[in-house]
Amino acid sequence: MKRCYPFRMIALAIILMAGCLMDAQAQSKTSFIEKVDVTDEVVTFQMRKGNYAGVTMTVVGPEDFRLEQHFSGKETPNLRMKTKKGMLPNGAYTVEVTARPDISDKERAALDQARRKGDRYALRQLMKEIGLNPEAMVYSVNLGISKGKFLNPRFEEEDDEETVGHSQNRPEKPEQIRSAAPQIQSVKLTGERWDAAYLPNQPDASGTAVQPAALAAAPADEPPPFLQATANPAAAWYGATFHNTAADGTPLTYQGFLRPVTSDSEGKLFKVHLRKADGTVYGPWQQGYFQADEGVFSAANHAHAAQPFDYLTDENAEAAEASMPTWHTGAGSIDGSLCVGFDCPSTPAFGFDTIRMQENNLRLHFDDTSVTASFPPNDWRVYANDSGNGGSSYFGVEDATAGRFVFRVFAGARSNALTVDSDGDVGLGTTTPATDIDIKIGDTPTLRLQQDGTSGFTPQTWDVAGNEAGFFIRDATSGSTLPFRIITGGAPSESLVIDADGDIGIGTGTSADASLEVRRTDGTTQVLVTEQSGTAANRVLFKLENNGSPSFQMENTNGGGVWNQTVQNNDSYSIGTPGGTAEVVIEPESGGTTHEVQISGSVDIAGSIAKGSGSFKIDHPLDPANKYLYHSFVESPDMMNVYNGNVTTDARGEAVVELPAYFEALNRDFRYQLTVLGTFSQAIVGEKIRDNRFVIRTDQPNVEVSWQVTGIRHDPFAEQNRIQVEVDKEEAR
Repeated sequence: MKRCYPFRMIALAIILMAGCLMDAQAQSKTSFIEKVDVTDEVVTFQMRKGNYAGVTMTVVGPEDFRLEQHFSGKETPNLRMKTKKGMLPNGAYTVEVTARPDISDKERAALDQARRKGDRYALRQLMKEIGLNPEAMVYSVNLGISKGKFLNPRFEEEDDEETVGHSQNRPEKPEQIRSAAPQIQSVKLTGERWDAAYLPNQPDASGTAVQPAALAAAPADEPPPFLQATANPAAAWYGATFHNTAADGTPLTYQGFLRPVTSDSEGKLFKVHLRKADGTVYGPWQQGYFQADEGVFSAANHAHAAQPFDYLTDENAEAAEASMPTWHTGAGSIDGSLCVGFDCPSTPAFGFDTIRMQENNLRLHFDDTSVTASFPPNDWRVYANDSGNGGSSYFGVEDATAGRFVFRVFAGARSNALTVDSDGDVGLGTTTPATDIDIKIGDTPTLRLQQDGTSGFTPQTWDVAGNEAGFFIRDATSGSTLPFRIITGGAPSESLVIDADGDIGIGTGTSADASLEVRRTDGTTQVLVTEQSGTAANRVLFKLENNGSPSFQMENTNGGGVWNQTVQNNDSYSIGTPGGTAEVVIEPESGGTTHEVQISGSVDIAGSIAKGSGSFKIDHPLDPANKYLYHSFVESPDMMNVYNGNVTTDARGEAVVELPAYFEALNRDFRYQLTVLGTFSQAIVGEKIRDNRFVIRTDQPNVEVSWQVTGIRHDPFAEQNRIQVEVDKEEAR
C-alpha cells in the first residue's frame, strides 16, 4: 500500500496564474489553440498549425445568452463585441472552441468500421495512428464583459489595504512577491557544490552554525554532475544565480541553490532554495522542470513547465521569506478551526467552519509523491474561481497532472442543480430524484447528445426532451426537426414495442408476431399511406420485395377464407387461395404479346367493358389434351340483344313464338329474320311482337322455320351508358 503520514506537514500555498486566461494556461500546451488575444472589442483565438476541416465556437453568457459561430479550417476564430444578435451584454461568459480534424474519406471509413464493431480499444488505436486527439480539439475559456468591453485578463487585482488581515499577514510588497509575470528566465550555476548535510551557515546537531568548505566545484560551463546518472542525485546542492525581469523591465538577480529532486521521461525536476544576505538558506521555495545548456537552465517546454518560480520577482529576500509557509513534522492536531490565506484576520469569525480559506486566489492542491511505477501518482487541485481579470466564478476540480478540469460548478447555478441521494439516484434540479437520473425544470427538460467532430466523425447533435405537448427527439443539426414524437393524451401502454426478435409491434403488447404488426381491439385498426405533394405524379406508395414470389395475404378471421395476391416467378400476377389453384392470373407482356388475364371461374361485371377484341378459349373438342379452340365475339355498334330458335307451323300454316317475359321491358327497335327449313315455302311475320310474342305464317302447313329477333336495350343502365361509337383520340401527353 501507499505510505501514509499521520501529519507529515501542513502547507497551503495560494498560486496566482496570470499572463493569459485562467485554465487556458494549462490547456494551451496540448490544445489546438496556441494563445488567446483580448482587446476591448474582440477576442482572437490563435490556432496552432494543423489541418482543420472547420471550427465551431459556442458562447454562453448571462440570462441564457447562447451564440454559435462557424469558421472554416483556415479562418482564425474570433468573438467580437458586436454579433449577429447585437452587442454582447455585460457579464461573465464561457467560450468553447471546437475544431474538426480534416481527414480523408478512407480514414473516416476506417473509423466508422471500427466503431460499428464496438471495439473501443481498436478505435482508440486507429485514432492514434491517424493522429486524432479529441481532447486537444476542444478549448474552453472564461471571459468577462464590463461597460461594453472585454476585460483584460492581464490586469491584476489591486490589494485592498483596508481589508482585515492584509497588513498583518502579507509581505511588504505582495504585488511583486506574488506576481507571475514574468517568471524566471534563466538560472546560472556559480560552480558551488554542497553536500546536502552541510549547507553554509546551517546549524549542526548541537545547534552550532558550521561553514564547511565547498565540495568539489563544477565549472559553470560544464554540465553539472546531477545531469548524469548518480546513485543519489539529491545528495548535493548547487549554487546558482537566478535571473528575472520585474514588471517595469528592471533586471532582478538573487542567489540561492538548485537542488535536483528526480529525473523522469519529461526531464529533470529541481527545487529552489534561496540564500539571504547572511548566508542562511531557506526553502524549498518553488520547483519546476528545466533544461540545461552549458550551465544555463531554462524552463522545459512540456506540461510541467507551467509553474517554475512563480513568486521570485522581488529582490528583497527578507520579504519573500515572510510569505513562506510554516512546516510541521510528525503527527499533530489543531484544537479549533483553521484559517489559511493572506486575508485571514487575527480573530476570524468561523461560525461553524472548521477550515476557512480566505484569499483572493483560492486553490487546494493534492500532490501525490508516489514514485513507484505500480502506485497511482496523479495530482489533483481544487479551484474556487478564476484568477484572471474577467474570469468566471466557479468551484472546480482539476486533474493537475494532465492540466485539465474534470468538474466545474459555476456561480449562479440554480438551486439543487445536482443531487445524489442515498440510493445513488442523480437529481438535476431536484433534491428528491425518483429514478436513476431525474431532470426537473419548469420548461421542457432536455438531454443533449452532441458529437462534436473532434474524433473524425461528422458532427451531429440530438436532443431528447419532453413537455406538456409530448415526448420527442429533435435533430438539432438539421433545422431542429422532430423525426420522432409521442403526443401527450394518454397513449396506451406498450403502444410501440420492439421485441427480442427485433419485431416491431404497434399496439401488440410485449411482443409482435411479424416484423411489423399493427393491432387494435376497438375496430379502428388502419394503415394509411398518404403522399401530400402538391405535384401530381405516379408514385409507388406500397412496395413488396422478396427473393422469390412475394405475396399479399388477406384473411377473414370471422370464419371466412384466405386469399393471396402473388407475383409468380414467371412475373405473372395471381389471385388465389394459399396452396390452391390461382383463380385469376395476369400474364406479363412478352414478345410483343400484350398482357393476358386468365380467370378460372365466372366473371361478373357491373359496368361496361371495353376491349380490343373478344373470344372464348376452350379445350379443343377434338384434341383437348393438346389444343385450344378460340371463337370471336359478335360485335355491334348498338347495345343489341339477339334471340333465336326453330318453330313449325300448324295445319293452318301458323306458329306463335313466345319470348321471355322481360323482352319488351328490356328491348326496343326489334328486327326479324326467318329461314324455311326442309322445303320450298314462303314464311312471313304474321304479327309483330306484342305482349312478348310474335306470329309466323307460311303458305304451306307444317313448315319448320328458323327465326332470329334482335332488340336494342332500353333498360335504365343502357339509357344512361350508351356506347359512343366514334371517339377522337386524346392528345399525346
